[in-house]
Amino acid sequence: MRELDALISEYCHEKQRLRESEAFLILRKVASMVKPIMLQRVWRVGALCEFYPRQKNLVGLKECNGGLIDT
Repeated sequence: MRELDALISEYCHEKQRLRESEAFLILRKVASMVKPIMLQRVWRVGALCEFYPRQKNLVGLKECNGGLIDT
């Protein structure tokens, strides 16, 4: 869902999973909790997405020049 937001450009969640509307609300809630920190540090996020890693040691994905990097 695209929405105008100065700090987070896009929220994305997996629509084929159960309770997808709840996942979207949780993403929005998490975003509202970290926005004060983001404002202080002048950080921006392109896409805040739901993440189900295959490897348990992964904590997120970074995008660099259009490619995704596991972290």
